[in-house]
Amino acid sequence: MDILNISSKENTNLKILRKIKHDNKYLKDNNLFIVDDYLTFLEFIKNTKQTNINYKILKIFTHSLELAEFIKSNVKDYHLDKDFKIYIIKKEILKDILKVDNIKVAALFKYNIKQNFISFENMEFNKNKLNFVIVLDNIENPGNLGTIFRNSLAFNFYDIALVNLKTYVYNTLTFRASKGSLFYLNLYFINDYPSFLDFIYKSINNISLIKNKVAFILAQNDKNSLNINQFNLISEFVKKYNLIFVVFGNEESGINNSLKKIIKDNFEYINIRIDINIDSINVACANAIFNFVFSNI
Repeated sequence: MDILNISSKENTNLKILRKIKHDNKYLKDNNLFIVDDYLTFLEFIKNTKQTNINYKILKIFTHSLELAEFIKSNVKDYHLDKDFKIYIIKKEILKDILKVDNIKVAALFKYNIKQNFISFENMEFNKNKLNFVIVLDNIENPGNLGTIFRNSLAFNFYDIALVNLKTYVYNTLTFRASKGSLFYLNLYFINDYPSFLDFIYKSINNISLIKNKVAFILAQNDKNSLNINQFNLISEFVKKYNLIFVVFGNEESGINNSLKKIIKDNFEYINIRIDINIDSINVACANAIFNFVFSNI
């Protein structure tokens, strides 16, 4: 594992870093992302949980030799690309490229989705207890996305289906909001609503679960919806099933009608009663409330 010094701003590696840093399309198209938050990076190197996504570090840039030596001693070999290197550069140059105050590290990652469906290999599925999958439909705000990741990990919900997502999962804002929690999660990428139906069937077949043991909770107000504080009724509903998909919709428009049409059986609408005259609460806040309730059933 090499530690190399870079003295010139014109170094090829720095030119590449500068070019791709704010180009989410390029990063997404090439399964790349950059972590420029030190605490997030620490979460990654201390994590030993295997998920459905394989992450590899390609390069690390830092201004501290001491930090470089720490990384070299603590990062796990299976997290490193075969050509992995650590580069030492001046703090001012790194700060200028990343536009981050008090920058300590910038790590370039590549990721590969090993399985894009629920499996025993990744999900700690147990037919004798409730199992939950969080479904995020058409979420746009990376801050909301990262906060939901953090909420989910806090309440031990490790499986998240991302349907028709409108932001890049590995956005800098997502990382900062998630505090590195997404590295512990199984993330399933679903580009459209027919593919969501395929995801459901492939998942339940893979874990040998019959259809009538699968249910859906839609976190949205409806004329027949239960309120989140009707704990006993909610508990009676979910305990009839082994696998529950809990669906949260877009920040403005809620759950898409195309997704609702897919869910024809074994579903319940649940809302959060709001006493003050506003339309709704933030989706990440709603997710935290739902997660707390379901973790106590």
